[in-house]
This record gives sequence, C-alpha cells and structure tokens, in this order.
Amino acid sequence: METIQPKDREILRELARKQRDYAHSPENDVIMKKWLALGAGRRETPTVRLLFSNFPHEVITPRMRCEGQAAREIEATLLGRLVGRELFDDDTPIAPTYDISWDTYANPFGIESHITRPNMENPQGYHIDPVIEDLETEMDKLKGGSFGVDRAKTQARFALVGELLGDILPPRMVMGSINAGNMTNHLVMLMGMEAFTAPCMTARSRCIRPWTWPVPCMSSIMISWKPRNCCCLPAASARWPRRALPLTMSFPRRT
Repeated sequence: METIQPKDREILRELARKQRDYAHSPENDVIMKKWLALGAGRRETPTVRLLFSNFPHEVITPRMRCEGQAAREIEATLLGRLVGRELFDDDTPIAPTYDISWDTYANPFGIESHITRPNMENPQGYHIDPVIEDLETEMDKLKGGSFGVDRAKTQARFALVGELLGDILPPRMVMGSINAGNMTNHLVMLMGMEAFTAPCMTARSRCIRPWTWPVPCMSSIMISWKPRNCCCLPAASARWPRRALPLTMSFPRRT
C-alpha cells in the first residue's frame, strides 16, 4: 500500500475533521429525522438531495489538492460525501465514520461489454459498442456469470484509513448490494439502449420490460444537477405505494 506523504496526510485529516463536524452538527440531526420519517412512511418535510455522480469532474476533481494516488482516492471519497451539504446545503446525511465497502466484482452474464470514449482530456460520455444485437436470437451468448471479493485489498484499505483518520473518523465496514445492480443495466451495457428497448415495445417480444417492474416511488424530491440545466423531479406518483423507502438513500449495514 502506498505511503501517504505528510502534506497529503494533513489535507485528508482536515477533510475528516470537517466531515466529523458536519456529522455532529444540529443540522445533521434535523436531516436524519427527516429521513427516518420518510422511511417510516410519514408525510412530513420532503428531503432534497443533489445527484452529482455524473459530474464529479465539476464538483470534486477541481477541488482536490492531494498528490499521491492513494491519498487522492481517499480525498475524492471525503469530498464526495460533503458535496451536497458543503456546496448546495441539501439533505445529505453525514456519518461520523469513514465507511468502506468490500472490493467486489460481478459479471452476471459471463460476457464483457465494450464502450468507446472520445479522444479528449477527461471524457465523460461514451458509446456502447453492442456485443449482442438481438437478445432473442443471441440468448446463448449469455452464459454462467461470476462474482467475488478482494479481501486482502479491502483489509489493506481499512488498515490504511484506520491509521490515517481513525482518531477522527473511525473506519466502518458497510455492504450494500454486490456490484451487479439491476440485470437490465448489464444488458443495456451489452446491447446499447436502442437495441435493448426497441424489442421491449412490441407485444411479441420475450424481452424483459423494465418499466413494468413494481418500483417503489420516492416521497422526496430528487434534484438531477447538470451543467446549465437543473431539473427538479417530484417523484410522488399515484401508481406506486406511498409507504416506500426513498431511492435516494441507502442505510449501510453495521458490522
């Protein structure tokens, strides 16, 4: 594991102290009460969160100061957890811990996708080069998948963070779903959106129809932030049950 240089160490500890202060602030307690009320299905003050995951190059990368690769990975994580509250004063709940997920991989269909990115600095967009054109006739290409975890890498990262920030933000192991996501997401990466959705619109197709799945709605409002375009998406809908956990928040499992 790469050694953290003294200059980078101080930058990271400064960010850790900032996260700790946000986590123990009265405002964070108010935000947590909002989320707990929402999770319990009570119709109270709606929560608002910034969705910036597609634009870290605008809200995270320009603010990074560390030089070492290992330090920059930790710095990006710390900045990412503070973006919503620090820059936009949204309802992101801040934990008093440095949460670490297991380093996992998943390939549910046993076939690799292929994408092409533009030849430019820091490209954000990409084009999916289909490896499957017609799911119905090429179903045999989908074979046994695989998944796994790199325990040694995860434990090394846990030890590094504990030594670096443990007296400020204790490291905590958390685990969401394995990095498989929805099965349709992986199919889209193999086929492209056009090839995937076109047969779904015909009654004769045996393709899965993603929009017919019973997806619970959000009682909150999710903001999707984009350059020169900010759209607020009220997610309340009469089609879905009102008592549903918000899709914009995950509750990590304690170890």
